[in-house]
Amino acid sequence: TVDAGNLGSAKYGNSGTGTLTAGLSSGGYNTTNLNETEEYNGTSWAEQNNMGTARYRTAAVGTQTATVLFGGATYPGSPQDVNNVEEYNGTSWTALTNLPAVRGMGHSFGISTDAIVTGGRTGSPGASNTSLSWNGSAFSSAPNLGTARFNGGDGNITGTTAGIVTGGYTTVSLGTTEEFHITANT
Repeated sequence: TVDAGNLGSAKYGNSGTGTLTAGLSSGGYNTTNLNETEEYNGTSWAEQNNMGTARYRTAAVGTQTATVLFGGATYPGSPQDVNNVEEYNGTSWTALTNLPAVRGMGHSFGISTDAIVTGGRTGSPGASNTSLSWNGSAFSSAPNLGTARFNGGDGNITGTTAGIVTGGYTTVSLGTTEEFHITANT
């Protein structure tokens, strides 16, 4: 391993987007919900303008200059999850169209103008299997997960046409993996 510089503050549940030399850390938790934003240049982290809503474990897609955060957890706050959507343009955050329902600890893949948001916690415990397609300004329905879950792993396979959701939690920990594909036939 290589020491790549420490974040400006200790936290967990922060969202990471971007690349090895142009990364972004958003939100997180450390005794309270954080609205911190830090950019990474390949060597060190620098504090940037704060998010509008302090939260952690958001679904996130994008680059250092075009990141979108979907929902997130605010526990132990009330409500414990939110439906806020915010976009970072490399300088500041802007509130966008909210998710149709509260979704904490969801999964996502794609880019800031073409993404899938799926699963998440919708209450206590309330694991969801619903999926939404995001076009940069609005949501539409997308094929649902086979297994409802929140707080799992996610990632792009190839752009926005394919993604993966692994593990997660309902009332127990899961080992389930699902692939999402959009083709001309589906």
